Amino acid sequence: MEIGPEPTWELGAYIQNYKGYIKVKRLVHIANTFDSLRSEALQRALTALKEETMDGETYANLAKLLPESVAYDSTWATEITRKAQAMTVKLESELKAYKNNLIKESIRLGQQDLADHQAKMGQFDEAIKTYIQNRDVCTTPDQVAHTTFKIVELATIAGQWATANTYLSKIDGKLEKGVDRQKSLIAKGLSNLAHGGYHQAATAYISAFSVAQVQAKRWEEVICLNDIANQTVVIALAYFDRKTLSSELLNNSNMTPVLELEGNAREALECFYKSRYADLFKVLEIMRGDLLADMHLEPSAVQHLFSRIKKRSLIQFAKAFKSVSLTRMVNEFGKTPDELEQLLEELIMSDELPNARIDAVRGLLVLEATNATDATMAKTLAMGKQHSEEYARALVHLTITQAGLEIAKPKGEPTTNRQGEAEVMQEDEEHSDPASPMEDLH
Repeated sequence: MEIGPEPTWELGAYIQNYKGYIKVKRLVHIANTFDSLRSEALQRALTALKEETMDGETYANLAKLLPESVAYDSTWATEITRKAQAMTVKLESELKAYKNNLIKESIRLGQQDLADHQAKMGQFDEAIKTYIQNRDVCTTPDQVAHTTFKIVELATIAGQWATANTYLSKIDGKLEKGVDRQKSLIAKGLSNLAHGGYHQAATAYISAFSVAQVQAKRWEEVICLNDIANQTVVIALAYFDRKTLSSELLNNSNMTPVLELEGNAREALECFYKSRYADLFKVLEIMRGDLLADMHLEPSAVQHLFSRIKKRSLIQFAKAFKSVSLTRMVNEFGKTPDELEQLLEELIMSDELPNARIDAVRGLLVLEATNATDATMAKTLAMGKQHSEEYARALVHLTITQAGLEIAKPKGEPTTNRQGEAEVMQEDEEHSDPASPMEDLH
């Protein structure tokens, strides 16, 4: 079902960023999303299944979705299913023998081999259960951390977010290797994204690439850096303030290598920051196909993020004025008058653009002079006037003092300066009666 423009990339080049079962899952998602890419994506999925898995059942099911003219290797499907079942029996038999002998290290390695085989067959539920059992026979902290990380990885591939979250909490802070720490933060971001925690997802991605002494590493079994770049930018545009955009993305040297992989994402970021909104909306539409091709972004999520970005752009632009021409806004945002008015009405009704109204007669968006910006400006001007008056009075006083001038007080008013006080005291002494002899005797 076609739900948007095609991606900007060539499918073969894009899917080379992935390996293992996740390549198949992504190709199936693309086939279900874009009619124009359906046949190519399904054929590539069949090839990936043959080259990188032992899942004959999924191979046969996908082959049914293609025209009969497309080559279908039924022999391979039958043979690989037989081999996979035989390998399962062999690994389970070996594991049983290890358990009977009570050799913990052999049990641990046997369970790992079985879990990896189950994952290659596409049996992720069974693989996760086997790895969970494997934690009980680990004998060192490193073994526990490695096994827990494998559970997180498999749960992330399978989209079992509750399991992923449970074991992410167990592994948090216990990974010594920087690369594994980076991957665990990416998994945390994907889990947050799946639950609608957009801001938390972007924050987790940024933290992942801030891990000390670790450059951005590929995680081909789960997600490529290109998809992380696109996700992070659109979420940041929808939720981060300008200061955070600057510090965490535009001027963050740790994120630069990731953002440079996606020129459109980087351009969208700069357009928003520089208030080039018409260009921003054009770039977002170009990115739409790439975002829809990402299996971790539902169409509703893409629409939600784009809607927030457009509303934030309108608010950021409008708040710089007391009134602004609707015609100017139409040109600035590349919208039709009706589309613009509808957006503005939504913002006004939801109180996201408070104290604003549309003056249809004059064709203006008017913002009342009661917002915080006006109050701050009035307070600043009042403080400036007060300081100016105080400075003028101080300057007059300094000039009089330097000139040695004294302003006489009106008669009957006490003198308050030190010179006046001295004169009054001297005058009192001159006119006072001398002490009497009797007072001296006392």
